[in-house]
Amino acid sequence: MNTFWDLPDEIIHYTLTVLPARDIVTCAATCKRLNNLLKGSSHLKLIVELAVHGLRLRYLDVNESDANGGTALQRLEALGRSQASWRSLKPPKTEFIPMDRVEYEIGAGLFGHAIPHAPGGFRGLQFHALSVDTNAEECRIWRTYNDVGINVLDFSFDTNLDLLVLVEFPHDDEDFFKRVFLRTLSGNASHPAANNAVLVAPGEEAWDECEIKIAGYYLAIMFYDNNTLNANIGRLCLWNWQTGELLYTCSSIGGYAFLSIDAILLFVAKQQEDPEEQVYAEIELLTIGSAKPRIRLSLPYKSPPRRVVVLSDRPIIEASVIPNDLNLGPYVLDESAERVILIQLFGHNHQLFIACRPLIRLLKEAEANITPPTDDPSAAVTDQRLYEWSEWGPNSTFLMAAWNVWTSLRPMSGSKFCAMSDSKRLFDTMTFNPENENEATLEELGGGVIRSTYRGYSDTSDEYHLIVLDFNPRPIIRAADLLRESMDKDDGDEEGGGAADEWSDTTPPRLRWETNSEHFTEPIICRLPFRVFQKKVTSQYEKVMLGVDHIIGMTAEESPSGCCYDVLTFRY
Repeated sequence: MNTFWDLPDEIIHYTLTVLPARDIVTCAATCKRLNNLLKGSSHLKLIVELAVHGLRLRYLDVNESDANGGTALQRLEALGRSQASWRSLKPPKTEFIPMDRVEYEIGAGLFGHAIPHAPGGFRGLQFHALSVDTNAEECRIWRTYNDVGINVLDFSFDTNLDLLVLVEFPHDDEDFFKRVFLRTLSGNASHPAANNAVLVAPGEEAWDECEIKIAGYYLAIMFYDNNTLNANIGRLCLWNWQTGELLYTCSSIGGYAFLSIDAILLFVAKQQEDPEEQVYAEIELLTIGSAKPRIRLSLPYKSPPRRVVVLSDRPIIEASVIPNDLNLGPYVLDESAERVILIQLFGHNHQLFIACRPLIRLLKEAEANITPPTDDPSAAVTDQRLYEWSEWGPNSTFLMAAWNVWTSLRPMSGSKFCAMSDSKRLFDTMTFNPENENEATLEELGGGVIRSTYRGYSDTSDEYHLIVLDFNPRPIIRAADLLRESMDKDDGDEEGGGAADEWSDTTPPRLRWETNSEHFTEPIICRLPFRVFQKKVTSQYEKVMLGVDHIIGMTAEESPSGCCYDVLTFRY
């Protein structure tokens, strides 16, 4: 046995199953033998199909004959049905969770909400399992903590790390101390992986709200005063929650989101050189561990937006401490797929969607070209690269008017965004055809690539629509015959050299959407492609939250079913 080609098909097949989807497709493009292995393997097809839709297997436990959750072929067929239900927004299953209007959070396999208490925060939490294992009408209660021991202002959790983060309600008589408690999600005990179960944030600013985000072993919390003129401008604290080390803090942050497991996007309020000039805003990109952001991105606004909220999901990490009694489902978001961050500019009535991958590439280029002044990687960096809007914005963003669109603080999951609207039709959508830009065949995608927007309201006040925007470019590229062209060809030779496959997330379709406003310094052109799924619904959801397999809608008080969370499940 001298070469790879002397190995039996079974060994080569197993080797391919542990590769990322991109590498499987690349290998299949090199020769007929590998191409035939891919065509004949439901397991390999499942890996590739999942990646096309921004997913991957949670565990490598699937095979051709039997596995947890069904055979590879059964999973492949179920995936097709799931994607069809997403495109039509017709879930195969709907459950509900009784609710009170208090704090809530959605994570992998769980939905958590506070148990009401006397004024001054809350003391109880309840978690419901999000699964499709039963036919019950109500999501089962996974854990209930009637009293966590403190008055809680806000909370968050990470199922993969068995981590529950509690921010204590601020006390006026204690100089607005900011205390953060690290507990186990499964037992409400001090987390054993944390050196210090209580973190104390710096700064003596008044605050009454916070925003918590977790990315692996990094914990970021922004503390701000919601009653000030510059609401949502507050102090950001970033910790390694295991060691308790404070890695970064800044008191002029308007919003933030994790770009990746080791990088953060900051929406920063800046003071002009002339003190009498008004504050302006820009985006900065920070590599975790650096003392200073290395990338600055300008925004095309004449005046600084007031009331800014930055919304995102969290970067994916490998599951390590999942509670044994919780079924998280067979799939997770694919790390190599696109993620999108949303900046809501309420003062200007705009929603700015930003693709993460182009910004990560800018940051990596800056890391390669900038050398710290000392051998200490955390030392201050004097060089910062400023990108004007025209250099970074058009290919990486989509700007949408937000007059008749509403959502929640958890509307993002990977490349998807979910919202409600009372407009009959927000978008004019068409699929992309590289030979004829005017050709529209919506059946190819079950949704369309954006071409223009409508801003008219519905004729009747009780007409509402559920909307999902998907910025994952891979199905769009596939529809343009750019994704897996070589899979259907048999003209490669045994030693390689077949037609090269195009798995290109960086080549956007020829999309151009232009808008203008009195707020802009120039007309805004956006080229970030996405698909739109829209469905008329009979009841209005006051808020909608998005998970990998679920949409959770908060029903209105006057709804026939009363106050509850409707859990729309799209996984078969």
